Amino acid sequence: MFTSPNANIFSHHALQFSYTKEGIYDIMFIIPAILNFTTLIPLSFYNLTGKKLKTMQEELAIKRERSIEKKEKEKNLSNLNISTITDDKKGE
Repeated sequence: MFTSPNANIFSHHALQFSYTKEGIYDIMFIIPAILNFTTLIPLSFYNLTGKKLKTMQEELAIKRERSIEKKEKEKNLSNLNISTITDDKKGE
């Protein structure tokens, strides 16, 4: 299908048609280039400057602090549960 009709079964030098070479080139270079350029369209509408950027950073900092506090509380509770279990076993 992709070899020249002149190539026989025993030949190891299969020739490719020009449309096959063009298809490989398109798949490797043209299609990714087009898709990369299409990502510029949404990026041009995504505004991350000034006040909006600052408020996003502040919100993320608050979320980080809350998650750290939550993890510390969970850790303290698990330590408390472990200590009460070991204290109960000592009392038996």
